[in-house]
Amino acid sequence: NSDWPRDPLFPQFREIFSAQGGRSLLVAGLCTQEKLHGALILGSRQVRNFRPDEIRLTVAIGNQMAVAIENRSLHKTAERHDDDLRVLHRVVESLSATFDLQVQMQTLQRELRSFLGTANLSLVFQESQDGPYVTVRGAAPDAPDNGHSRDSVDGLAKYVLDSGTPLLIGQDFLNTVRRLGIPSVDPRVMSWAGVPIHFSDQTRGVLTITDYEHEGKISGRRFGLLKVLAGEVAVAIENGRLFRQEQKRAGHLALLNELSRKATAVLDPHELLENICRQLRESFSFDLVRVEAIDRNKEELVVAAQDGYGPNIVGRRTKVGQGFAGIVAESHEPFLSNDVLSSDRYLPYHPGVRSALHLPMKYRDEMLAVLSIESLRPNSFSQQDLLTLRTLADQLAIALKNAQAYQVAQEHAITDSLTSLKTHRFLMQAVDAEWRRSPRSGRHFSLIIMDLDSFKHLNERQGHLEGDK
Repeated sequence: NSDWPRDPLFPQFREIFSAQGGRSLLVAGLCTQEKLHGALILGSRQVRNFRPDEIRLTVAIGNQMAVAIENRSLHKTAERHDDDLRVLHRVVESLSATFDLQVQMQTLQRELRSFLGTANLSLVFQESQDGPYVTVRGAAPDAPDNGHSRDSVDGLAKYVLDSGTPLLIGQDFLNTVRRLGIPSVDPRVMSWAGVPIHFSDQTRGVLTITDYEHEGKISGRRFGLLKVLAGEVAVAIENGRLFRQEQKRAGHLALLNELSRKATAVLDPHELLENICRQLRESFSFDLVRVEAIDRNKEELVVAAQDGYGPNIVGRRTKVGQGFAGIVAESHEPFLSNDVLSSDRYLPYHPGVRSALHLPMKYRDEMLAVLSIESLRPNSFSQQDLLTLRTLADQLAIALKNAQAYQVAQEHAITDSLTSLKTHRFLMQAVDAEWRRSPRSGRHFSLIIMDLDSFKHLNERQGHLEGDK
C-alpha cells in the first residue's frame, strides 16, 4: 500500500524490521467489506522482488484469513449476545420475584456480578413528582459507604436527569466531569455510566454503574446492556410502586374504618377531638396533628385539640382566611403544601414544620372544624394521602356532628326550657353524685332547701305559667 510509508507507525515498524535483518517485505491487508482486521506480513532477509503469483497467493491467503477472523468475531459477538440474553432473562425473572426495591437492586448486583466485575449498580429515582430523589444501591461489599459516594452519584445523576441522555465516562474521569461542569464527585471514581429512566407518572430516575477500581472497564457492551436493563428496572419499579400503593391504600382503608368506628362510639365532642388527634398521629405516624373548631360568632378558628404540638396551643385563635387552616375554613376545600416556607400565608404553630395538609370537617354544607396534619420533612404528603385523609375527615365530621347533637339533646333533657334552670331530674342526679362523693373525698355535704310561703295563692290568682316565671 503506497500510503503506508506516510503512516506514523511505519518508521518504527521499519526500524524493528531492519533490526531483525529484514531486507524485503510483502504486506497484504486482512479486509472484508472495507473493514480492516489486520495485516499478513511476509519478510525476507534477502533483497528480492516478489513474483506476481506470490503476491496473488499472499492476497488470497490474506482474504481467507480475513474471512476466518470475521467469522470468529461474529461467532464471539453471537456468544456475547446469547450471554446477554441469558443475563437479561435471569434478571427479569429475579425482578419479578419480589416487589421490594432494595432486594431487587441487590439481586441485580448479584446476577450481574460476572458482568459488572468490580463496578457497583445503583438507582436514583423519585417516589412522586414533587418528591426528593432516593438512592438505592445494590449489595457491593467493596463499595465505599460514605458521603462522597452518595454525592458523586447524585451530581452525575442530576447531569443525566437534566440532559435526558445517557452518559458514559470510561477514562480520565476527573477531567471529564470538570469539563462537563458536574459538581460533587468522588475523586476515587475511575469510571461511571448512567442511563435515564422515565415512569408513567412523569417521575424520573437514573440507573448507574460506578467503578472505583478500574478505568475503562465500563465498555460499550456494558453500557448497552445498562440501557436495556433500564427499561426492565422501570417496569419492575412501576410494578413494585403499584403494589406498595395498593398495600398502603388497603392499610389506610383499614385504619379509616377503625378510626371511624372508634369515633362514633364517643359522644363527648372534646374527648372525640382529642382522640382524633392522638389516634391519627399514632396510626399514620404523623408528626403533628391538630383540630381547630370554628367560632361563628367571632369568625375565628380556635384550636380545640392537638397531639405533638404541646398543650400551650390549645385555645389559640386565628381569623378565618388567615393561614392555611383559615384558607380551608373560608373555601371549604383541602389545602396541601409540601414546602410551607415558600408561602408567606403560612402561620407556624411549630418551628420545624416543612409540609402540611389541611382538611375541612364538613357535615353537609356546615363547616364544623379544620383538621391540620403537619410534618417536619418536606414533600411528606401525596395526592393519594389527600384523598384518603379527606375521606377520613368527612367520616370524623359526621361523628363530631353526632357528638354535638347528643350534647345539645343531653343539655335540653336536664334544662327547663322556660327558666333555663336545671330540672328536677338533674337535681336528683347531682344530689346522688355528691352524696356518694362526700365519703370518698372526706368533705361535708349539705343540702339547702328554700320554700316560699303562700306561693300557692299566686298560682291560683295568676296561673301556673306566671308562677313558673
